[in-house]
Amino acid sequence: MNLPNLNCAYKPGQLFRHIDGGYYQYEKSVLFADNQDELVIYKHLWPFDESHWARRYQEFKARFTPISLEILNEAKQTKREYLQEQIEETRTNRRKNNKI
Repeated sequence: MNLPNLNCAYKPGQLFRHIDGGYYQYEKSVLFADNQDELVIYKHLWPFDESHWARRYQEFKARFTPISLEILNEAKQTKREYLQEQIEETRTNRRKNNKI
């Protein structure tokens, strides 16, 4: 069985900001067993509780922007509750307008 090559060029530990405003860390890429889609495994860092997620690679590329550790550290200086509210509002508006 020939498996497809993984396209992802991200490095484990690389930091990202989601279009809604959350901060994440790339962990690895894997193949989905059912259809061999490339999935990105990543971890939420801030402002919600840490949790792991998986998303199709193309979707991840469209919704996440690489950031520096400095940007993450600056974000962590903002009140957690304030950022959570901002993210929820942004997410609600994006979904209402059917954007990605």
